Amino acid sequence: MTLAALRPADRPFLGVLLMLGFCVLAPVADAFAKDLGGRVGLFHILALRFAIQTALLAPLAL
Repeated sequence: MTLAALRPADRPFLGVLLMLGFCVLAPVADAFAKDLGGRVGLFHILALRFAIQTALLAPLAL
């Protein structure tokens, strides 16, 4: 095997898209958490937030 075959592929466009997505989704997620804070328990908000993050990032990890 060559050294190039062992290196992971660089994907700068994917990195830029992930950064832009975070810049859009982070304030929206915080607004939803603030809105739900008076009606739903903290554990439920955290569980929902981590479940959504896992669902969105799982395809990138596979």
